[in-house]
Amino acid sequence: MSEIRFTSGRAALDALLSSLERGVQDQLKERNINASGALARSTHTDVFTDDGFTTGSLMALSHWKTAGSGSPPRTRVGYLTLAQWAIDKGLASTRKGAERFGSLLSAKIYDYGSKDFREGNPNVYTEAVRDVQTKVPRVVDAFIKDIATPIKRSFPKAS
Repeated sequence: MSEIRFTSGRAALDALLSSLERGVQDQLKERNINASGALARSTHTDVFTDDGFTTGSLMALSHWKTAGSGSPPRTRVGYLTLAQWAIDKGLASTRKGAERFGSLLSAKIYDYGSKDFREGNPNVYTEAVRDVQTKVPRVVDAFIKDIATPIKRSFPKAS
């Protein structure tokens, strides 16, 4: 039997993941989460086909896990990271002021959790995945349709 090429399935998976990436990018922008732009720039999807397997991935910087949902109490967030965030958000005009702000904010996050966490806001990436889940059966259908033609060709009496 000839190799099955999942052209429709791969295209459907690629379209699904592109939709997922757009959903993440839209939420990052709408919710004003992406101060420096680094998280949005790091977010991308890829579809790989190897040895008859097709897989897709959504990738981003490691802090995607708290994007929109925040950090719980007892989380240590470096004050220099928060100082840079304060500068990127326009909350501080000097490095010294930003570092002071970052130090105070770091202590507050450690004691109480971040604002997004305290408000119970959802994670941007989790929400985007939930939004595209209803489209998954269509992707599976596309892979199944890719299989039908080679099987009919190889087993004409089975049709």
